[in-house]
Amino acid sequence: MTDEFLRAQIVMLRGLGYTQKEISEKLNVSQSAVSYTLRDVNKNAREDGDEATFTTIITSGFGPVIVKALQMLFRGRF
Repeated sequence: MTDEFLRAQIVMLRGLGYTQKEISEKLNVSQSAVSYTLRDVNKNAREDGDEATFTTIITSGFGPVIVKALQMLFRGRF
């Protein structure tokens, strides 16, 4: 799992209402790692804006997974 993918998962789960403890248990990382990631995301959002920060996290975290899924879906069609 890449750091970007983990970061995107943490943000997604927090947005869905999971607590830091629940996120840490679900992703098998420490609660302090979750806390650090969320603090960093919040800092970036204050500096760069909410939408820019969210877009960067999602595209770098889930982008490769989405591309691979689309490649598999459309394999041999074009």
